[in-house]
This record gives sequence, C-alpha cells and structure tokens, in this order.
Amino acid sequence: MISLRYILLKIIMNNKPLILQSVLWAGAMLVVAISESKELTLSLILILVAYSTMFFKKKLSEIEAVNEAVESFEKK
Repeated sequence: MISLRYILLKIIMNNKPLILQSVLWAGAMLVVAISESKELTLSLILILVAYSTMFFKKKLSEIEAVNEAVESFEKK
C-alpha cells in the first residue's frame, strides 16, 4: 500500500519548479515595489521572463510527449 508520505513527496517533487517560479515572481514583485533602481528591476524581470518561458516550454513538450504516447497506444 502506498503511504500518504510517498504521495505527498511525489506531489511536492512534481511541483517543485512551479513553487520555485512562484517564489521568484513574489520576490520580483517585492524588489520592484521596494527598489528605486530601474536597471535592477528590468534585469530581474527579464531573467524571470526567460526562466518562465523555458519552464513552460519544457512542460509543454512533456505534455506533447505524453499525448503522443497515449495516441500510439490507442492505435494498437
């Protein structure tokens, strides 16, 4: 029988990049609100945009791979 601890660990590990991304965006909002430096604000937002784009592109390719596997299995 699968324990609740195992299930929770799986959920946390699968959502780790999403949690990290949320924390980074929250930090960026705080820096933008507190900082008076436009350069720091712009560079931080550009870094987060790049990270978010790469993260979602990776997730999209994973979803497409699963969809292709399911479709090939259903054709059999």
